[in-house]
Amino acid sequence: MPRKDLLIEAKNVADLLAKRVDERVLSKAAQLKPSIISIAQRIYDLTTYLSAIFNGLTEKIGVEERAVMSIGPHLYLAFTDDKVVLIRSRPYSIVISYDKDKDEIMVKTRNGYAVFSPGRILLQKLNMKIEFDPTDVNEITNKYPEIRYLLRFIGKIIEFTLVPLLEKRIGLSI
Repeated sequence: MPRKDLLIEAKNVADLLAKRVDERVLSKAAQLKPSIISIAQRIYDLTTYLSAIFNGLTEKIGVEERAVMSIGPHLYLAFTDDKVVLIRSRPYSIVISYDKDKDEIMVKTRNGYAVFSPGRILLQKLNMKIEFDPTDVNEITNKYPEIRYLLRFIGKIIEFTLVPLLEKRIGLSI
């Protein structure tokens, strides 16, 4: 599969999750508690960032067909037949990967990870782990404290580390 197509599929998975959260949760904002709206909005924002990252990478690689590319200091993009992996290696590693077979986007750091797919989100930090459906208001309500804590951890990695780094290195614009 061409490299650009794999990145476009990853972008589409992130867009699909954002669209589902918007349609099934954020569109009902008038009837929901502010805390639930806040969680749904945070999930929407993070998936939008992931979509922008994959879109920026699509524009950056052009027609390159190499399996591993350096796109900046300590920043690499690797491809296999059905996976794409963005690796930031220093000062500590952060990995964003997309697996075509599973339709999952994974964000992984030294202390935890998050898996985003259209029907579920899995969050883990150290030994705290939670899986939930981001479009199910009752599930978000029941697991609110854990979701909030773990989303804050992953959100900082994506929003305050990766996005500024990619804005500087590859000219990503959000």
